[in-house]
Amino acid sequence: MLLGKTIVITGISSGIGARVGELALALGADVIGVDINPPARPLDAFIKADIGSAQGVAEIVQTLPRRFDALCNVAGVSGMIGAAKTLAINFYGLRELTEALAPRLREGGAVVNVASIAGYGWRANLERARRSWPRPDSPISARSSPPIRFPTAKPIRCRRSSCCCGRCGPRISRCSRIADCASTP
Repeated sequence: MLLGKTIVITGISSGIGARVGELALALGADVIGVDINPPARPLDAFIKADIGSAQGVAEIVQTLPRRFDALCNVAGVSGMIGAAKTLAINFYGLRELTEALAPRLREGGAVVNVASIAGYGWRANLERARRSWPRPDSPISARSSPPIRFPTAKPIRCRRSSCCCGRCGPRISRCSRIADCASTP
């Protein structure tokens, strides 16, 4: 069913990523795995890199082939390692990698993002997250490590016709209330 298809899978060394890799191989795909740890099973290719750093994302992009059929973003961590590192891996790195690789997808290709149920209740926890995460214009609190900077990251596009706070202008999202903007059609 996947014979002749090349699939890139992040988080290939454990959990859901490992299982996705097994299934893709069983269905005939050429699998390129990406992870910070080596996989337990042999793959067609493996890239050891950290999706949570700009350098790691650049290494992945540079190493991958020019064309492939699918990108499965399965890499992720729990929030137990701290908010900055969790966001760097689960959001910023994933986003940067996807944006860099999207032009390489063959016609009819796909991007699959896997997330845990831990993010399901984000609306209920939004105020708590706002209180615990420093505002963009404030110094980083002593409780958290500095955010990891991705120099080529583009701003998230607000889904509203104009920004909810009125400071950002139409369809620009460096908004301090981006969670509200992005969630409102």
